[in-house]
Amino acid sequence: MLIKNHIGVSLIIICSALIFLTLKLDCNQISQDIVRLKLKKKIVLNSIKSLKSKESKLISKNRIEKIAIDKLGMHSPLPESLIVYIND
Repeated sequence: MLIKNHIGVSLIIICSALIFLTLKLDCNQISQDIVRLKLKKKIVLNSIKSLKSKESKLISKNRIEKIAIDKLGMHSPLPESLIVYIND
């Protein structure tokens, strides 16, 4: 009877140790995932900041005017040449 109790206690200890180790490894893996995701988040936020900066440069009035004049041959109309039609 004493041997069966020792075997039972030993099995419980071994199972508990295996469960503990499994949980510990899972926690370590999750911690590594969290660190990796935080790094990815920082990279994405930096990309967003960079893209917003590029966007503001691309939509600036001076840039659009320069492209319109240099590449498209456009110019501002003279006030005298501007005719406004109003339909009633």
